[in-house]
Order: sequence, then C-alpha cells, then structure tokens
Amino acid sequence: MMAALTDDRRQEVCDWLTANGINPNDVPVDADVEIQGDGDQRTLRCEVYVTNEFGDKVRDETGNDIARNHIGVPLAVEPPEWWEPRIKPTREQLIEQLAEAREYIKRVDREAERTMEKWDSDLLAATRSARARVEEAGAQLIAVYRERAHLVAHLAAILPSTMADDPSDPDWRIVYLDTPSGQWSWHIAQRDLDLFAHVPDGEATWDGHTTDEKYQRVRDLTQTVAEQQGAQAVRVVTR
Repeated sequence: MMAALTDDRRQEVCDWLTANGINPNDVPVDADVEIQGDGDQRTLRCEVYVTNEFGDKVRDETGNDIARNHIGVPLAVEPPEWWEPRIKPTREQLIEQLAEAREYIKRVDREAERTMEKWDSDLLAATRSARARVEEAGAQLIAVYRERAHLVAHLAAILPSTMADDPSDPDWRIVYLDTPSGQWSWHIAQRDLDLFAHVPDGEATWDGHTTDEKYQRVRDLTQTVAEQQGAQAVRVVTR
C-alpha cells in the first residue's frame, strides 16, 4: 500500500485506514493520502482503486492499468505520529521539475566545459613546462658530452688512437686509445667529430672492457704517471 515502510508501520497505516472506513486493499502503493481541513471538519482524502459492484478492480481507459479515484471521508481516527502526507506531483509540477532538471544539466555541462578548458590550459602549460625542462636537460647533456669530447680529443692527441664506426649505432663513432694500462674507448657523437680531425680512421677491435674496467685503467695509468713525475721531481731537487 505504501512504499519503504516496515511491516509494523505498514500494519499501523492499514489499521488507521480501516478505522476511517477505507479498505487498505483498495489503496495503491503510491496513493495520494492527506488530511484536509482544520479542527473538527477535517477530511481524510485518499486515492483508491475503482471497483465495480462486485468489488472487482476496474481497468482504466487504456486497458493497461487499474482505474483510480480520490475519495474523502471524515477523519474519525488520528494517524500514527510518524505518518506524513503523500501527494504525487501534478503534471504541471512534473513539467516544471523536468525544466529545472534540464536547466541543472545545462549548468553542469557549462561548468564541466569550463573545467575541461581549465584542465586543457593547465595540461598545455604543464606540457610546455615539461618540454622546456627536457630541452634544457638535453642542452646540458650535450654540453657535458662536448666537454668530455674535448678531454678525450686531447688524450687522443697524446696516445695512439683510432676512430672507428659503431656497427650497432650509426649516429655514434668510437675512439679507441691504446695505453700502457690497456685499451680505452669512448663513443663520440656526430656533432663532436670536429674535435677529432687529428685521429685517423682505422680498424679497431674492442677488447671487451667494461666502463668500470676502462676507468680503472685510467686511474691506474694516472697513478703511474703521477708517480713517475713525482720521482723525476725528486731527482731534479736532489741534484
């Protein structure tokens, strides 16, 4: 008869309707139920199914639903304390609510559009900032490689050296240095090859050294040269 009620409360409403002369079985679940008037002249207005003289429910004009009607009876018994009137919205009210809902959707759409525009703007700004940082980092990396290339080119002018292609990466070449501590090698970018004009092209075979092994060889030769120079300095001073 009424939706969203516990069994106990549903029974209370049924008993109340019965006490006021209304058969609860004739009241739809979504029925309008209200109390009209003031004082002793109050009326219980209730929506009920239409029945014939045999008590059978009657179909409406469409034949799809049971016909309904509103009846009013003098209020003889007060409703439960928790009870609240229920009135379905009219067609005009539904149309108004629909219009309000459509306007609300439009507002939400406009707000969503503004939010998306801001997000797009923020994303574009973030992308530009990230691109600038990447470009800056790239420029710094290029500068570091250029600085290293100067130093390697200087070493290649002092030590026996050969320039060869990198078969795995045509954008880079490899300079090989033959030293007393073993082979050293570095990849040289195309943009830095101008620093190695003094290094002849040739065939070179990588001896399999790792980066750690290469720099250990550098440290070993550095120590050896430093010790030799120190010894020479001592001989000069003691002469």
